[in-house]
Amino acid sequence: MPRASESVDVAAVVRLARAFLPGMIARRSGGILNVASAIAFQPAPYQAVYGASKAFVLSFSQALWAEARASGVAVTALCPGPTRTGFVD
Repeated sequence: MPRASESVDVAAVVRLARAFLPGMIARRSGGILNVASAIAFQPAPYQAVYGASKAFVLSFSQALWAEARASGVAVTALCPGPTRTGFVD
């Protein structure tokens, strides 16, 4: 079962796009920046659900980009690599 953070990673991206993208397309202006991760590009043992949620964000962003690009709306997925934090501790 996914943790709350992975559920938010997926649900928030979809809900926010659904809320704001139609207005941007109507105005023919705007942009969406979704935060995925380098983990979106390959499976990661012991981080399967997190990796899958970030892969969803990447794939969803790519699909929205293809749908919105003719309207002048930019959709980008940011995929940062590992960073040293206290999160794993």
